[in-house]
Amino acid sequence: MDEKNSDQTIRCPYCLASNPITASVCETCGKSLTEAPQNNPAGTYSKANNNVKFDGDISNTITGLLLLGIGTGISWIPYVQYFAIFLNLIGVILIFMNRHSFETKHSTYVILSIAIYLVAFVIGVIIAVAGVLSIVTTTSFSTLSLSQQESLIRGRMQTIILGTIIAGMIGSIAYFTITYGLQDEKGKLLLLIGLVSYFIVEAIIGAFLYSYTTAILNSTFSNNSFHQSNLTSFSGDLTLYSMLTVIPMVTYAIAYLRIRSVIQKENNEGGSAANLA
Repeated sequence: MDEKNSDQTIRCPYCLASNPITASVCETCGKSLTEAPQNNPAGTYSKANNNVKFDGDISNTITGLLLLGIGTGISWIPYVQYFAIFLNLIGVILIFMNRHSFETKHSTYVILSIAIYLVAFVIGVIIAVAGVLSIVTTTSFSTLSLSQQESLIRGRMQTIILGTIIAGMIGSIAYFTITYGLQDEKGKLLLLIGLVSYFIVEAIIGAFLYSYTTAILNSTFSNNSFHQSNLTSFSGDLTLYSMLTVIPMVTYAIAYLRIRSVIQKENNEGGSAANLA
């Protein structure tokens, strides 16, 4: 039967959009408001607010978006970020498993996001490992003067920093893409803000660390001696710099949790409408 509410509106049995009680055709999808959907599987709905269609049980996606939102929102916090990685991994797996319950474009974006993240991860690992090994395996390193050692280490560290920044920027595109197929215009705007702000923050961090490396190494190799404590301090500084990504990561998290709320609401309303039909 048609669903009516206290505001004297009638809900379309096809797209669930509200229409005036006197309407015979849906103002949103153009279909009849007096005829029940034919051959429309229970649980299939088309949302007027973001044009996303889904079929059947989407609980995995709803849970996955929750975990992804929480994990992304806390990923900038030192040490907690390891727990955030675990939450994000489980969230992505659940979203991936449930991707076929939505329109094809969502499935495509999910797969693209995973591919992009893997590329970023591989690039980061290769650059980091290659940079470290290039120093460790240098056979004549111990015979070099302190100034030559400083020059070698500085070049390798700057390469690692630059490569890590690039890998991080590529990885941010994966955060942008994972829910893009589900988002409405407001959600897409939030994702874009997250992506642009992440690029800006990473560029600032990279530029600063690139020059800061020279100052740190100058003090590390000062007075013809090696001061390892300065490098340890530099490692701690890197952890603090990672906290600057709070704005983009929280913005991504808001976009994920927002679209989760929208989908969950539509799913509940759609289920109620299906039971009333």
